[in-house]
Amino acid sequence: MNKDYDEIRRVANVAEMEEVYRLTHDSYVSKAYTEIQDNGLLLHYPEFDVIPETKVLAALQDGKMIGTISLTIDGPFGFTLDRDFRDDIAKLRDEGRRVAVIWRLVVREDCRSSRTVLLGLISAVTRLAISHGVNTYLFEVNPKHERVYMRLLNMSVVARNEGAQGLQHAPAVLLRGDDENLPEEWRLGEYTPKKYDPVGLAMLDQLLTPLPEKKAAL
Repeated sequence: MNKDYDEIRRVANVAEMEEVYRLTHDSYVSKAYTEIQDNGLLLHYPEFDVIPETKVLAALQDGKMIGTISLTIDGPFGFTLDRDFRDDIAKLRDEGRRVAVIWRLVVREDCRSSRTVLLGLISAVTRLAISHGVNTYLFEVNPKHERVYMRLLNMSVVARNEGAQGLQHAPAVLLRGDDENLPEEWRLGEYTPKKYDPVGLAMLDQLLTPLPEKKAAL
């Protein structure tokens, strides 16, 4: 059993899906991407959570959800990212690639060893994508984090957008990763960054640190 999380698996029921929304709310509020909601939940693109092409994973520790990540495989309903990068995604489809979007990556800020949890979620979701025949996977990330994903997953920039739809203070970068360029360690059940790679670890910490809130102009 992993000492940092007990398991990573598919979300099993409505109560667990509600916890995904709660974790997403708390994370996005801490990064000033959204306002505090009265119910403490953030349903961002809930219509994609009820289609068969979407798979939602959860990391559990002592029976509690401490992280989550979602995968949507291309199909009749398209992607959440079609609203921000429709033309760019259409070009990828024209290449004949089997495309998926990896989204809603959240790790609870107070969980121990959050680096390992984050890396475990990314490893699990990339392996899940490959098992479904995906050979190109997309992330929409804040520009602050783009170099982290480019280094860890050998991804490249496809396009940029001034703001992700439905969020505040959220400029977006569309990153592309291809199966043939995925570093081999991400295909393993667990992945831990090399302890002698201080640059990589420092960059990884950017994903786990809330962005400073934007102050209103005077």
